[in-house]
Amino acid sequence: MKILIAAPARQNPEIFREYLKSLQNLEKPCQCDRLFILHNSPELIPLIKAHPEICFFAEYKTDDEYKSDENRHLWTSKLVANIIKMKNGIAKFALENGYDYIFFVDTDLMLHPKTLVQLLETKKDIVAEIFWTRWDKKGQPLPNCWMFDSYSGVDYDHVAQWLRPGTYEVGQTGACILLHRSVFERGVCYDDIYNLGFDGEDRFFCVRAACAGYKIWIDTHYPSFHIYRPDLYDKYMAKGGYEAAFPK
Repeated sequence: MKILIAAPARQNPEIFREYLKSLQNLEKPCQCDRLFILHNSPELIPLIKAHPEICFFAEYKTDDEYKSDENRHLWTSKLVANIIKMKNGIAKFALENGYDYIFFVDTDLMLHPKTLVQLLETKKDIVAEIFWTRWDKKGQPLPNCWMFDSYSGVDYDHVAQWLRPGTYEVGQTGACILLHRSVFERGVCYDDIYNLGFDGEDRFFCVRAACAGYKIWIDTHYPSFHIYRPDLYDKYMAKGGYEAAFPK
């Protein structure tokens, strides 16, 4: 069995350095290669080269500008379109090179070492690991999954369930997701769906997957830590990493 751990990468170098450490510390039950597409981010190349276990990277240059403030990341349709191209390109690479799974992991997620092993043990074609994010500093933490549309498809019963260790069927998810190659062989992809009223490549993917007959799952055994804004990076580093960020 072969797994490709992959992501488009356009990230603060300090966060990316910790992300690479997180991937390096994953328990890997089989051959696990890595592929990063560096989106206007040549400054990340030295960090990648410092990890000899990383097999592949490519540069992707565009004229768009990514912006964030102290509270939120600011996405545009052009940025999302580029993410779609990169993720579809990664899927094509994986199929052509004989990988059994793609493990897409956003570059601001810090993973528990058992994350990949746990996701494989679910034996699901589409399964993500949960993480919780305050998209607004004053808001409630929300998960990277919902039952339909977007966060309108989450209620208190779902949240109570997802706080307990388990594997649960959901409507949509993404960002830290293990995908069997059969999903892409059946034509599921990240392409835009022009007549949906919400944006984001993971939403498009999950709608296409559901139409192709796949069920979508969230695992909650080993929540990832989402460094969504700079103060969370400071917290993560000050407390010494994953185990401190999620005390038992």
